[in-house]
Amino acid sequence: MCCTLRSADGHSPTTCMRTSWHTLYFDRATAWIFLLAGLLHFGRMYATEQSMVQRYLVARSDADARRGAMMGVLTTVPVWFAFAAVGACLWGFYQTMDISIPAGVEAKPDTVLPYFIATQLPPGLIGLILAALLSAAMSSVSADLNSVAAVATQDYFARALPHTSDRARLWFGRAAVLASGALSTAAALALTLTRSTAAYEVVVVSVSVIAAGMLGLFALGFFTRRGTRAGAYTGILASLLFVGWATATGPLKLDLGFNFSMNALLIGIFSHVVLFAVGYATSVTLGGHQPDLTGLTVWDAPGKQQVVALETQEPGSVGVQRNSRPT
Repeated sequence: MCCTLRSADGHSPTTCMRTSWHTLYFDRATAWIFLLAGLLHFGRMYATEQSMVQRYLVARSDADARRGAMMGVLTTVPVWFAFAAVGACLWGFYQTMDISIPAGVEAKPDTVLPYFIATQLPPGLIGLILAALLSAAMSSVSADLNSVAAVATQDYFARALPHTSDRARLWFGRAAVLASGALSTAAALALTLTRSTAAYEVVVVSVSVIAAGMLGLFALGFFTRRGTRAGAYTGILASLLFVGWATATGPLKLDLGFNFSMNALLIGIFSHVVLFAVGYATSVTLGGHQPDLTGLTVWDAPGKQQVVALETQEPGSVGVQRNSRPT
């Protein structure tokens, strides 16, 4: 958009001001982009991740599962504020104490906390902090690795080889845990050696690329009554194409003439929007079979006590039932 300013006499142009989306700082990791990316990241995690869904399934009722999810959401807010406060305090500490920071630490601001721990705290306290960090990491990673093993065993191994014994599936699950753990360790080491941006930003971008609009798919099925299978598949394809193009021309710096020049965090945000918009438009345009939506969308939530049958992933197995109570 071009705006021409003229002098007081109304004749001679003085300045031409051009504005574009760049002036809104879409090309950098601003606070509002981090906020929006974080909301969608945690929304996708709470709605779609296997490790979270397992927690919902072991709850006594749907009401307990909802309360647990809400408690997790509410406690996330003060935790992240505490993380931000730690960073602000460390910035103030090094500014007021006039202590020089190595160039490598200054280039990666999220490494200032480990640097502070290593250089300013006594050895005994450092050991306690490291033990706490390791225990917290292991408790989180173990759940994710078990989820990977469950999906790999039930969705792939059991379907490809349906007549295998439980012992064979157990050993395959253990091998899946070992392989995924080794890959995670290798990825963490590579990230430590090669990354040039904040670790959280890299994680959010990576997960957004891998998920490729998963939250948009759930929104299509949960917030609308018009979603169809053809619309969902079309939306998935559109989201994959968008993510592939944006990742190649953005973070990977491949020049295709028409490139994604916004911040990489927006790839995940737009991927959900693309999947939902394309999926909904295709569903409305092409139509298709509409199944019974009772209890499946926000508009068709059950109003009385029901027994919800949950199909297990193993072929030929008996469904698991759980009583759900209204809230």
